[in-house]
Amino acid sequence: MTLPQAEDQPVFRQDRSKQIYIALGSVAFPVLGWWILFADGVGSTTDGSFRTIAGWLALGCGPVMLLNAIGQLVRPAVLTLAAGGFTVQCWRGRQDVRWQDVVEINVWSSLWTNMVTWRLKDGVPDTDVMAGINALFDYNGALGTGWQVPARSIVARMNEFKARFEAEAA
Repeated sequence: MTLPQAEDQPVFRQDRSKQIYIALGSVAFPVLGWWILFADGVGSTTDGSFRTIAGWLALGCGPVMLLNAIGQLVRPAVLTLAAGGFTVQCWRGRQDVRWQDVVEINVWSSLWTNMVTWRLKDGVPDTDVMAGINALFDYNGALGTGWQVPARSIVARMNEFKARFEAEAA
């Protein structure tokens, strides 16, 4: 789908230097997982305790996080706002979202980060490859971390464009 263009078409980009920090940080997860499971020789690695579960999660999540960070280093995500909606392009592919399909755009916050998220109207197909995980947090799409501008600034600009162009696009 090609979205109608706007005269002023803001483009936001992920910051490669921040992605380097994320990649380096992701290496710590499997190391921590190994340490939790095997370093002190105490306990079983299959006993189902919180410690065992946390160790295996850290051991498994680290490589996934590292692959994602490497993908973002090679092809950083780009968000483009247009009259018809917005486009997110990253190493996982491209997603075009029309303004009239968006219910809300917000900042999702956790202890360490803020992310731009959006929810789509019921019945609108969700094309994001992370749709299953996003649904656990009650949103349909998200911009990962490490952008050149703060998430709150991106959300403000997206909501400005949505308000400006949503009625025209309907």
